[in-house]
Amino acid sequence: MNDKPNVPEEIQQCTWRSLKAGGGWMFIAMGTSIAADYLLPPHKHWPLVLRTLFALVPLAASLLYVRSTARWIRGMDELHRHITLCAFFGRDRGLPVS
Repeated sequence: MNDKPNVPEEIQQCTWRSLKAGGGWMFIAMGTSIAADYLLPPHKHWPLVLRTLFALVPLAASLLYVRSTARWIRGMDELHRHITLCAFFGRDRGLPVS
């Protein structure tokens, strides 16, 4: 287990730890979504199961991205977590995030 807390400055650097924090799933979700957008419309004759699989792979990768990002935020210390969540939810009035 890694005892080093997660800090937002790690996102600035492309390291294995930052890709593991969710960046890799984001690239996979984007790539599969673009591939599905280009492959599905001209191939309407493909079986429904194959077309459904092409449509759901980006959704699954997106859910894994959200899960890994939430795990990364949970690994932050109290101050970084509060600042990151306030920035994410657009809170600028100093309201507490629970």
